[in-house]
Amino acid sequence: YQIWAPTILIAGVTMLIICLIVFAPIRRSLSWMLPAFREVQIVNVASSLAVLLRGNTPLGDAVKLVRANTLNPATRVELDQWLERMDRGETRFHRIAEPSQSFPPLFGWAVETAGDNLADGFSRAAKLFLGRANYRFELLLNVFTPVSLVVLGGLIIVQALPVIGGITVMLD
Repeated sequence: YQIWAPTILIAGVTMLIICLIVFAPIRRSLSWMLPAFREVQIVNVASSLAVLLRGNTPLGDAVKLVRANTLNPATRVELDQWLERMDRGETRFHRIAEPSQSFPPLFGWAVETAGDNLADGFSRAAKLFLGRANYRFELLLNVFTPVSLVVLGGLIIVQALPVIGGITVMLD
């Protein structure tokens, strides 16, 4: 049991990672669940909207285009709600993009601080969330490195224990 447990553990973790890489639906859903990856998705939406608005695309058309290229169903629903609010005549962005699961209140605030220049607001939101994503990735890396060293040390010890036990039996 002691010899096979680490091997089975490593094989299981490897299979899990392969499944996450190979299966796109799992990867897409995780990209909106994990904090750093969710913020990267928000950066993608905000920067896409900023580029489209700088190119004189109307906000409604820009949101439709971004919605068509968004893979997450929850974000598509949220962008549909933005379009419905714009169709009802809402003009202020904080009323168009009410805080939701996909877009936190900070997103609306960052866009709204630019006033009527929504392209600058979306650029500001993209920069803000990119900084947050970078911070979270660094934090994840700083947590992952020592944990992986402890796990690797534990695996080495577990693999070495039967060998050490065999040597002590032979010496006795």
